[in-house]
Amino acid sequence: MFLCSWSTLCLNIPAPGETRIEIFRRKIYLTALAFLGPEFIFQIGLGQPISARNSVKELHSSGYEQWTMMHAFDADMGGFVPHTKDWTAFPIDAKQLHYLVTHTYVDFPTIGKQEIQDKNKVDLLRILTLLQTLWFVINMAGRAAQHLDITCGELTTAAFTVCSIGTTVCWIHKPADVSTPELVRSDMAIAEILVGGWRECFSTIESYST
Repeated sequence: MFLCSWSTLCLNIPAPGETRIEIFRRKIYLTALAFLGPEFIFQIGLGQPISARNSVKELHSSGYEQWTMMHAFDADMGGFVPHTKDWTAFPIDAKQLHYLVTHTYVDFPTIGKQEIQDKNKVDLLRILTLLQTLWFVINMAGRAAQHLDITCGELTTAAFTVCSIGTTVCWIHKPADVSTPELVRSDMAIAEILVGGWRECFSTIESYST
């Protein structure tokens, strides 16, 4: 149950200045939440692949075929940080990155899928959890076939594995324990980007009103 709760977690990229102790404490809190109800983490992960797929469709339709599900997940977890000449760096999600790239406010990120994969630090733990889960399921199925008793604790653990497998499937493309974002540099000031956004918003309102 601990392995299923711990290994499935994919935390967002830490905020600037966040210490390792704070990151570890945040992961402990989420692990405790998964212990109380593994379906909570599953519900969190359930909507994220939808957002990632929409991001891939949008970027591909804009001509950026190299954008993958892993890029989209990385963006939604704070993996891309625009750095303008007049403002401090701040994280953006995949939808915001799509807007900035298509309006040429920032350059399209050059980071490859393999580079993002290299930041993933829990593959070994997930393999260990998978082997432990398979052994547990086979053992329990064998005893059920022999009409032997199965305890309530084992049934609870089986429910944990179902939710953990569902969460893992949702986050199969999401990197875990990534500690540093990718800087996306822009030659424009943040004020110019905001003014451009407001102009587009007003033009859209005018087109609807006419």
